[in-house]
Amino acid sequence: MVGKVMHGGYWLMALAVALVLACGVARAADVEQVYTIQLEKFDLPASGGGTYSKYGIWLSLGGSTTPQVFEFDTGGEGLYAAHSADAAWWGADVTEETTSIDKNFGSGLEYTGKVAKTSVAFYNPHSTTQVLATTAADYKVGKSEHIVNTDTSTDLWPPETVGGNPAPPVDGKFYGDFGLSLKKGDHGIENVFAQLSYGGGVTAGYIVSLGERGSSQQPGIQVGLAASDLTNPDTVWFTMAAGPAGDTFEHSGLETYAAELISASLYLSGAGGKSATLTGLGLNLDTGNGSPGILYQQDSADETALTPVSNVDVDGNLTGLQDGLQLTLVGTDANGNSVTLDQFLTGSTYGTNLVWEEYRGDGQETYMNIGQLLFEKYAVTYDLANGQLGLTPYAVPEPGTAGLLLGGAAALLAWRLNRRG
Repeated sequence: MVGKVMHGGYWLMALAVALVLACGVARAADVEQVYTIQLEKFDLPASGGGTYSKYGIWLSLGGSTTPQVFEFDTGGEGLYAAHSADAAWWGADVTEETTSIDKNFGSGLEYTGKVAKTSVAFYNPHSTTQVLATTAADYKVGKSEHIVNTDTSTDLWPPETVGGNPAPPVDGKFYGDFGLSLKKGDHGIENVFAQLSYGGGVTAGYIVSLGERGSSQQPGIQVGLAASDLTNPDTVWFTMAAGPAGDTFEHSGLETYAAELISASLYLSGAGGKSATLTGLGLNLDTGNGSPGILYQQDSADETALTPVSNVDVDGNLTGLQDGLQLTLVGTDANGNSVTLDQFLTGSTYGTNLVWEEYRGDGQETYMNIGQLLFEKYAVTYDLANGQLGLTPYAVPEPGTAGLLLGGAAALLAWRLNRRG
C-alpha cells in the first residue's frame, strides 16, 4: 500500500507528534508572563525607641488553602516554615525526607526539623480566595518543628498549648523565613524564584520594590522580567559576584551567586579629621536586617582602619560606628562608572542611621550587611539570566542616570576635600 504524501502543515504536525512521542510531553515554563505578589509591611519597635520595618509574604504549603505570613528575607536561603499539628498553612501534599535541618540565622534564630518536598502557593496579604501562583510539589523546604532564639535561650516554637490558631513565633509576626539569597542553599532548600523556569519572552529574575522610606507605596515583588525591565534607561546595572563554579539552583539549573552580590568603597569622615576607607567591600542586600552593619575580620587592616571611627567595648571589640560620621558608599557599575549608592550621617537610631559592627567568628573577609538601605532608594532588579543587579531610583534623577553617575564622582571629591580639611 502506498501512503499519501504529506505536505506543509500536515508534515510539520506529524513531526511535532513524533517528537512528543520520542521525548515525552513538553513541559510549559513555570512563568510565561510576569506577575506581582504584594508584600505586607510591619513596623517593629526598635531598641532605643522608634520603629523599623520588616516585610512579609503570604503563602501556603502542600495544597493548604489557609495561607500565613513569612518574613521576606533577601539575605536568607530558602523557605523555613514552622510546623505543628495546628499549622493550617501546611496541607497534606508533603513528603518528609530523612535529612535533618539545623539552620542558624544572624538574628540568633535557629530552625530545626526535616527537609520536606512540597508545593508553595503565593497570595496577596490576607487573601485566601485567589492563588497568584503555585510551584510544583517537589520543592524542598525546611519543615521546622522547633525554633529557638539562641541569644536569649528562648523556645519560640512549637506553641505551648495545642489547639486554636498558634501565634507567630518570629518577631510576633511571622511563621518562618522566606529567603531569597542567590547563594546555594543547604540540602536543596533554596531561593524559590531562582528555581522556577521562565519562558514566553519572560526573562528569569524578579524585582523587589519596597518603596521609599516613609512612603505609602504598596511593597511587592514582580516575578519574571519583561523586555522593558531590561532596557529601562533609568536603571543602573551591576555585575553580580559569581558563586562557586558549577553550583546551580535546583529545578532551573540557573547559576548561583555570592551572598555579597556587589561590592563598593566605603568612605567615612567626621569632625577633627577622622576618616576611614574600605575598598572592595562586599555588600549583602538583606531585607531581613533592620539596620546596616559591618562584619569585620579581626586583626585585619579593615579593623585597624575602622577603629578610630568606631565605638569600642572593654574587650577591644568594635560595636558600631560613631555618631555624626559622613558615610558614603560608592560602587562601580557594569560599564565601569562610579555610582553613589547611598550617603547619610551616622547616628544611634536603629533602623534609621545606626551602623552596628561585630567581628566575624569565621575569620573571613570583612563585608557590610546593608540591610534595607538600597531597597529604600531603589527598585532592585535581580536579572538571573544575565547575572546583573539593577537599581532603579524611585525618584528618577534627570537626565536618566546621569545624576547617579555624577553623584559618585562628586561624593568622592567631597570626601577627599573634607579629609584634607
